[in-house]
Amino acid sequence: RRFGTDAPDLRFAMEIVDITISSPPEVEFTVTDQNGNPVLGLADGTVRAGFAKLVPGSADINGGLPYWQSYINRVAEGDAPDAVLATAIQATNDRDGTLEELGDGSYIYTFGTDVTNVTEPLAVAWEPDLTHRVVLEIRLDRDSGARVPMAPINPFLDFVPSGGAGTGASKTIADTNNCNACHFEFAEHGGPRKTVEYCVMCHNPGSIDPNTGESVDMAYMAHSIHMGSDRPVPYIVDGTDFTEVHYPQAQTYCETCHAASETHPDGDAWNEGASPGACGGCHADGLVAQNPDAVTGIPEYLFDHSVADV
Repeated sequence: RRFGTDAPDLRFAMEIVDITISSPPEVEFTVTDQNGNPVLGLADGTVRAGFAKLVPGSADINGGLPYWQSYINRVAEGDAPDAVLATAIQATNDRDGTLEELGDGSYIYTFGTDVTNVTEPLAVAWEPDLTHRVVLEIRLDRDSGARVPMAPINPFLDFVPSGGAGTGASKTIADTNNCNACHFEFAEHGGPRKTVEYCVMCHNPGSIDPNTGESVDMAYMAHSIHMGSDRPVPYIVDGTDFTEVHYPQAQTYCETCHAASETHPDGDAWNEGASPGACGGCHADGLVAQNPDAVTGIPEYLFDHSVADV
């Protein structure tokens, strides 16, 4: 089946076959339709990719919990009249690579970013002994008027580039199926980003909204949004005020989103470790964010238990 303007409405399936770190990375993947037929003719610019390393936490970073650090970042400028920061760093995806079709629904996406030598806009050290993740999306044209297939569930691959055992750190916390129990299906940023495993590639502690100085880290952001009207301090990012959100149950039911399972063994990590940011998403009156970094915009996070609503 060839992808084109006459393609029927259906769901593509996408699978990562292999990755080669060849300055820059090359990711081999397959695309099939709902009947298992190969999808042919994907155009350049259709595929975007994320690439990050899982950094073990330390006492002074992320409350000792591991966190994702993207190798691909951008500078975001504060454009509001009362912007807290002139600029901040935000993780993003790779979209300037090249796509090679191998035939029979197989492709190779070659990154535009050499992840082994990242110096701009933020220097990110290449650490091949750490666990890394690559994730893909197919971005479909919704404005062309064509009947296009639904974007596939994002495939991802966790691996250690050096071939070793890694550091033992893992971060598989929230199962997308738990999210979809309420959201039905993620369809963020135009629809192609549908899994928690993809979301955390950009929504990690390294991404800050310059207008408000707020973090868009997944834990902090999700907790802040779900508190909604009950959050003691409004959560505002990218011009959106989430005060009007009304969570349909008590926010203390952490296990609704977080539960350990075979596929998500860190699902109950909330019961074992904490960070000022993760806790401060809900208990925002106790979170102290100060001294933002001049380059990244990331503040120092402290927690003042004397004022927190407990």
